[in-house]
Amino acid sequence: MRAGETLGIVGESGSGKSMTGLAIMGMLPQGGSIIDGSVRLGETELVGLDESAYRRLRGNDVAMVFQDSMTSLNPTRTIGDQIAEPVRIHRGVSRREAIDRAAEVLQLVGIPRSRERLHDYPHQLSGGMRQRVMIAMALACEPKVIIADEPTTALDVTIQAQVLALLDELKSKLGMAMILITHDMGVIAGRADRVNVMYAGRIAENAETADLFAHTQHPYTRDLLASIPLLEQDRDKPLYSIKGLPPDLAHVPQGCRYASRCALATDKCRLEEPSLRGDDPAHTFACWHPVDGRPAEVSVTLSSRPPQEPLRDDATHRLRITDLAKTYPASTRGSRRGGSVLHAVSGVTLGILQGETYGLVESPDAVSPHLAG
Repeated sequence: MRAGETLGIVGESGSGKSMTGLAIMGMLPQGGSIIDGSVRLGETELVGLDESAYRRLRGNDVAMVFQDSMTSLNPTRTIGDQIAEPVRIHRGVSRREAIDRAAEVLQLVGIPRSRERLHDYPHQLSGGMRQRVMIAMALACEPKVIIADEPTTALDVTIQAQVLALLDELKSKLGMAMILITHDMGVIAGRADRVNVMYAGRIAENAETADLFAHTQHPYTRDLLASIPLLEQDRDKPLYSIKGLPPDLAHVPQGCRYASRCALATDKCRLEEPSLRGDDPAHTFACWHPVDGRPAEVSVTLSSRPPQEPLRDDATHRLRITDLAKTYPASTRGSRRGGSVLHAVSGVTLGILQGETYGLVESPDAVSPHLAG
């Protein structure tokens, strides 16, 4: 990877994406070890480093944004202390200087009133804010490489877009290389320069992003692309899905690991494992029967569902809410502010009919969910 480049690693759960990131970080689970190959950071070979040498690199030269911010952050320590810790360890600065740096990176990742937030605990922040804290921790020492492991897990789509745009902006500003681990081909399309598609612990296809989408070669990549939902699809018809399940890596099957789920598989696929190959060294794939680049056919028709009738006063509702309001006493670090209140919900009225699905959405920056339309 070059400075400023984003490499996407994409695939289903269990394909080896996160394990690859953990191997780079020297953080494999107990019992795991690297038995072959090389991982080089500049001129430094990481495979075989002792733990003390890895500690000097981890968080300083290479850092990781983990996928679940709520379980990755320490609930008993303030976010300021957690961000400042790697700065004190790697830069050898005083606690005050490290806290100043923590406030600086919190502001860099878009958290308002960053110095006030230093005293907050993880449970006091929203999911999007916690994810920004995780990014701030990874950026505190301005690493050369950042590994973002499913950085938008459990976030709503608007916050996902903000977090991904933030990573993109900071990567360019700081000149880092970034590995973006995800199962979402849409995220890869908009963010990665190159893509490694992984399946069952192996790379199935490797190419520049535009080339991968325009000239797909591996059937697994084609099936992943066909699984992307489209807005114009009929909601009454099932989404395209890949049949079967990935193989058990404790008992790796003979031949191509995708053969049991692939419509193009032959006896050769089930007996011989293909290696990465291709006429273009910049686009390689591990398949005996590459596809022609077109995604699998997906039934797409405009929905004919009738429009929802407006709410009627005489309708029989399963649930009816009228002028709902909810307030909380406003406070700062546990002390109430002179009787002021926070209006969490104000004047909400809605009714839900039998068999109906009612959607509630809000702006990512909204203080409370008001019904706008």
